[in-house]
Amino acid sequence: MGDAGLRSQLKDSARKQISGANAVIISDYNYGVADAHIVASTRDAAQGNIPLLADSRFRLGDFAGFTSATPNQDEVEQLLGKKFTQLAELEIAGEELRERLGFRALLITRGSNGMSLLEEGMAPVQTRSKGDHGPVAPASGMFRNKCGHRRPPD
Repeated sequence: MGDAGLRSQLKDSARKQISGANAVIISDYNYGVADAHIVASTRDAAQGNIPLLADSRFRLGDFAGFTSATPNQDEVEQLLGKKFTQLAELEIAGEELRERLGFRALLITRGSNGMSLLEEGMAPVQTRSKGDHGPVAPASGMFRNKCGHRRPPD
């Protein structure tokens, strides 16, 4: 985010909102709004008193010290510089990454293969996806109504 005045306003607003919050979720998707200054300011304002959750889209390393994050498998592979073909490899690497970044939990989404939840002091938990295993539409894409017809998001 290039405008210092806008960044300052955003930091001030976030700080005020955090003071009364039960948790903070930053979902930036690499658009640059949650830059290093905003992340640090958010971490400082929370003072370890409330959970901080990150959905960062290929910037997971910027959110070290948060409570939890929800990267997809591609993001984990990109950050670690390795492709994982076996679930056990992903679990081991994900656990090491969770510890390195200081997260209490890491939820790795794996598309049609479900999700892997890695929590401090707990055995990994795997979920399987249900329903249609075809391509997943982007969040801003079309949704299906109860009859299966495409419609724009609400």
